Amino acid sequence: MDDHCTSRRRMLKLGCTAIAAIPLMSLTGTAVAGTNASMRKAFNYQEVSKTAGKNCANCAQFIPGASASAAGACKVIPGDSEIQPTGYCDAYIVKK
Repeated sequence: MDDHCTSRRRMLKLGCTAIAAIPLMSLTGTAVAGTNASMRKAFNYQEVSKTAGKNCANCAQFIPGASASAAGACKVIPGDSEIQPTGYCDAYIVKK
């Protein structure tokens, strides 16, 4: 019976510590940005479009960032939050 109480207390302590850590982690203000290099290569992604009028900002697949010039994401390239609005790739579809 002693082991059961000890284990329950330990779980409660760990749970409380985890709950207390969540606000502390959010206060650091660091965002984790990532790129998906293999998918970028597969779609021939380039940070600056070489074709006039065809860029990520005008693509139906593009998910805009916080501002018009901020990096966003792409529906076709999962896990990549560093897609530039000035970029271009082979998955380009005109936004209607």
